[in-house]
Amino acid sequence: MTRTLTATPVGDHRAHLGEGPVWDADRQRLLYVDIEGGAVLAHDPAAGTTQVLLRHDDYVTAVLPHRDGRLLLGLRDGLGVWDERAPDRPPALVVPLQADDGSLRCNDATVAPDGAVWIGTMHLDEGEGAARLYRVANDGTPRPQRGGLTISNGLGFSPDGRVLYHADTPTGRVDALVLAADRHSIDDARPFASLPDPAGQPDGLTVDAEGGVWVALWSGGTVCRFTTDGALDVIVEVPASHTTSCAFGGPDLTTLFITTGGPEVGGRGDAAGALFRAEVGVTGLPATLATVEVP
Repeated sequence: MTRTLTATPVGDHRAHLGEGPVWDADRQRLLYVDIEGGAVLAHDPAAGTTQVLLRHDDYVTAVLPHRDGRLLLGLRDGLGVWDERAPDRPPALVVPLQADDGSLRCNDATVAPDGAVWIGTMHLDEGEGAARLYRVANDGTPRPQRGGLTISNGLGFSPDGRVLYHADTPTGRVDALVLAADRHSIDDARPFASLPDPAGQPDGLTVDAEGGVWVALWSGGTVCRFTTDGALDVIVEVPASHTTSCAFGGPDLTTLFITTGGPEVGGRGDAAGALFRAEVGVTGLPATLATVEVP
């Protein structure tokens, strides 16, 4: 039987396009980005406050804590690095990706259990087939892993690290990418879960400690959990139409945080653009620190 839960907004901050939440265990805070607003944000659940760490003059599509204390960022043209200890210095592009194609930008990203970064691109006008999914190895080398995409979106690894769940949003489907033994490439890809159009389109996602896959549905105002066999298990209703991504956080990783898009991207609801939270009865997986070599 499918459970239905409700998320509630936290704090007063409203993003144009909130995305990419990740729990920073060292600082006990939730990091996320405002893609359209060019911002990196930090929410402190204990204090109930949200701080703008960075205002950039272009897209910021992802934020990933690095083991050296800096933050890796998804930028328009590739993977960047920024040090919040030197806030006046702008982010530096360190791994260009399809930088010669102005119709593309980076999108969602995640860190694999081995510290490598998986990051996708998207076509700004949603032109079909031009985007890719890359793996950036620990030596900083990017290699395309999946092509023919339109909006490479949600990324999350199974608890054993053998499967990478991935959404190409316009397909209305989340795929399970089975990795090779060395975890450096994709051995097989199969459909995992499909969403009917009225339910919304799959955007960002996360995986819990039981292997359940939580998918935010753009224009659907929900986050749905699918069991390991792809069956719908939980629906979290969000009072904002454009749910974009989700991540587990809090001291015990038991709170599901959900990002949303504001009116600037068509979001509807009094709290559109807010960060939301829900207690969903399962525990998340700890985020891995990136170990990609960056200057």
